[in-house]
Amino acid sequence: MITAIAGAAGARTGRLRPLAAAFALALALESAPNEAKTTHATSAPTVQVVSNCSDSGSGSLRDAVDNASDGDTIDLTQLQCSVISLSTGAILIGVTGLTLEGPGNHQLMIQGFGNSGFGILYDLGGGTLTVDGVDISFGAKYRSDNAARGGCIYTNGDLQVNDAHIYACGVHANTYPAYGGAIAAAGTVTMMNTQIDLCGLTTSGVAKGGGVFGGEGVFMSYSSVSGCRVATTGRGYGGGVYSGGDLFVKYSTIADNENDEATYNDGGGTFSRGNATVYWSTISGNRAKVGGGLYMAASTTGLTATFGESTISNNYAQAAGGVRSAPSIFLYNSTIAFNSGPRAYSIPIGYAPTAGLSLRGASAFALSTIIANNVAHGAVADDEEDVGGDLSIPVGGSANLIMSSDQPVPADTITDDPRLAPLADNGGLTRTHELLSGSPAIDHGNAGLFTTDQRGSGFPRVLGNGADIGAFESDPDVIFRNGFD
Repeated sequence: MITAIAGAAGARTGRLRPLAAAFALALALESAPNEAKTTHATSAPTVQVVSNCSDSGSGSLRDAVDNASDGDTIDLTQLQCSVISLSTGAILIGVTGLTLEGPGNHQLMIQGFGNSGFGILYDLGGGTLTVDGVDISFGAKYRSDNAARGGCIYTNGDLQVNDAHIYACGVHANTYPAYGGAIAAAGTVTMMNTQIDLCGLTTSGVAKGGGVFGGEGVFMSYSSVSGCRVATTGRGYGGGVYSGGDLFVKYSTIADNENDEATYNDGGGTFSRGNATVYWSTISGNRAKVGGGLYMAASTTGLTATFGESTISNNYAQAAGGVRSAPSIFLYNSTIAFNSGPRAYSIPIGYAPTAGLSLRGASAFALSTIIANNVAHGAVADDEEDVGGDLSIPVGGSANLIMSSDQPVPADTITDDPRLAPLADNGGLTRTHELLSGSPAIDHGNAGLFTTDQRGSGFPRVLGNGADIGAFESDPDVIFRNGFD
């Protein structure tokens, strides 16, 4: 039976639901509301208006937060200035459920000084901290005597970020744990229309989430995490994103993050401990010691990993170059290609060394999916390594193109080269691999429940005589992609 994720935001359950349920969830979570830690205000919420961009004093952001009550909104939309520079420390938040509402469209930035040793927003009030329409940069959390969390934003509750650009943030923790180079929440992190880049963690202790740390889950849509890094000689988890619970990614990009400095760093792009769901997204160019693109652990039984119309490409790891999956994995109309790793690498049992998709102890199902051109680089010659693992796990499904596999695959599997163009902007919100003329993947797939390909609206799932295999649907009527056709 085709199964997919179970539960909504923050929920965990061992029951598997059909693909239709997961598909409906992906469509429904446009705003990904987070209700896991809702706390009712003890008094009627009010609006605190910020009237200047001073660091402190009457009318400043710091003053408004100091005078806020549970559930209040801090209104920054009326400011005529564009930058609030913090020179006297982070903004400390002690109320429950605070909202910072900015003008959006990258018109306002709150910035620190990078080497000052403090973050930007530090919330100990709990509930949900909401940051909407405000950019944040140059926060640097430093601790030499304890764990350090959230280079730019930390909350001990849930965090919602919308319409924001958060960048150049860092956490330095000496020998102690470090969490969330840009943002960290003890609860869940929900990101919408948000870009996080050039953030990181530095410690010799445990490090989790070079860009994003969500202790109970991470939910991101129409967002990106890129160019972030975990730098530790200890154990690192998630160069870009760490999710201690469910991970949900939709219409998003996780790219060019690093987590490969220590011996056993897990997850270059993402590390997750709950159900993982990825739709209409691209995970590319990430690096780790294990699980270059995604590392999906299995902290409890009954977890699932579901990918729909997504691309995992050009990631690198010394074991499990593209995807390392311990939960049961379900792949629909997706492409896993051009991931790589070294051929002769000695790694303990349990890490499933394979350049492409590495299966670890649970079932696998693939429908209309390309897994090809994943390469294990050797000193003399390179080997194709598309599907493998350290246990025998048959791959169920149909209408796939898998060039090489150490695991049993369906009888109708095509094994020819799919003729993929390099990862590029082919339209839509995320990059894809175009199918070149003569590709055996053209017209040999199964559309399933999808009406568009990975690129979304304006890119039908079926063109020509049938659906194509993989995340990209070729258009037989397009001759040039430079505007002439």
